[in-house]
Amino acid sequence: MEILKFKLSGKSAFFKKPEVNTYYYFTYGNIHRVALLGILGAILGYKGYSQMQDILSNKKKKGKLEPSYPEFYEKLKDLKIAILPLNPKGVITKKIQIFNNSVGYASKEQGGNLIVKEQWLENPKWEICILLNCKEAIKIKEVIQNHKCKFYPYLGTNDHFADIEYLGVEEAQPIEQDDYRIDSFMAKDNIEFIEKNSRQLRKILSETSFLTLPGVYDCLSAKIAEEAGFQALFLSGGALAYSVLGRPDFGFLSLAEFGTAIQHIVSSVHAPLIADADNGFGNAIQAANTGAMYEQLGAAGLQIDDKVLPANHPAKNEIIDWELMGPKIKAVRTAVSDDFVIIYRTCAELYDFGVDEAIRRINLAKECGADYAYVDGIKSVENLEKISREAKIPLMVNLNEKGFVGGLPTEQVKALNYCIGLFPISAMLAAAQGMIDVLGALAEQGTTLAVRDKMTNPPTKIHRMMGQFSLVEKYTPYYNE
Repeated sequence: MEILKFKLSGKSAFFKKPEVNTYYYFTYGNIHRVALLGILGAILGYKGYSQMQDILSNKKKKGKLEPSYPEFYEKLKDLKIAILPLNPKGVITKKIQIFNNSVGYASKEQGGNLIVKEQWLENPKWEICILLNCKEAIKIKEVIQNHKCKFYPYLGTNDHFADIEYLGVEEAQPIEQDDYRIDSFMAKDNIEFIEKNSRQLRKILSETSFLTLPGVYDCLSAKIAEEAGFQALFLSGGALAYSVLGRPDFGFLSLAEFGTAIQHIVSSVHAPLIADADNGFGNAIQAANTGAMYEQLGAAGLQIDDKVLPANHPAKNEIIDWELMGPKIKAVRTAVSDDFVIIYRTCAELYDFGVDEAIRRINLAKECGADYAYVDGIKSVENLEKISREAKIPLMVNLNEKGFVGGLPTEQVKALNYCIGLFPISAMLAAAQGMIDVLGALAEQGTTLAVRDKMTNPPTKIHRMMGQFSLVEKYTPYYNE
């Protein structure tokens, strides 16, 4: 596959914007595709907009005004073209030009002369690339290469002569990459594909026999977890409620607050994030919206559970009827991409509805579109083994330090073919204890001398993690230009 390259330039250019100001005629800041096609049509000798006036006049006489285009556009509209601005940083300076119209139009306001005020581009230049995959593209190459243009090319209007310099023909190759499409030409070295978060998560899960998933609740905890080497992260609703609202995990957090946390964390780390979604924030309609919103914000997956939230009775633990829960999972599945990971959490065992009910629910969740599931509140090794044996869906396990399973050796859990081990509030509990120790000492002693071993030392480690030094290094040279 070959690409024609040539340089297009001039002392000035004017690509008139359709909006006409009463004082100035403004130009686009760069050449646009149709203007370039017009230039290419001129050098090939194709008719343009003057031809259209004749066509429209004839059609009007005959009473037929079917849609039609100038000859140059009809023949060249399918060309594969790339436009690379060569001016510094791609910015072309503009200047207002004021001159008399020379064709005899008069203006009472200007003493009998029509004064024209136009905004011109100054010294524009571009590198143009055309894919040589059709007859018209070959014609353009031959005309430019041999300096045999049919009509003189202009940069917008006939006040602006165009210079065309043949740069040669180069070999090119398409880039094959799923989920990406680039309708342009560019140097391969300038392209970097960043894998979609959900696809990245899928890949991690497929290549890892047991994924340890730490709970995070803000950008600092997420950055620390990533730097520690964790491949994926989990946004814990409980830890988020404590840190953002200073309240228990009773459903006080809104969808908007979860969304803000997701947006901030995703923008600060590269590791894919699975986010707690409580019970979907409503019925199937709201659950679908939650899933779509989470994916749009950059989350790689979500956890949805069957806890009644808020509880109908403060002292009574309830779970959502399956006839109402199943549709939520189905709705999320239809609202997100195939790569987006859905984890279903059932509280049936935790709230004493029995392990059999919990197993029934996680298996039904698979039929509804869940990728993983876990039974929260497992109370015995026997139940841990029973769930592993009877589950028809890949399993996550909650290794929360306060739970029964959290007290077991991780290797014992791994041996039962659980796929993901969740530590939802470990980071939050550690951070809380550190603050209790340090701030308690400061309040009591008026100094932190006795507890500085509990603090990050030196603090430059945190500065580096937040990007302080790299940002200064990146932007300081701007002041030396």
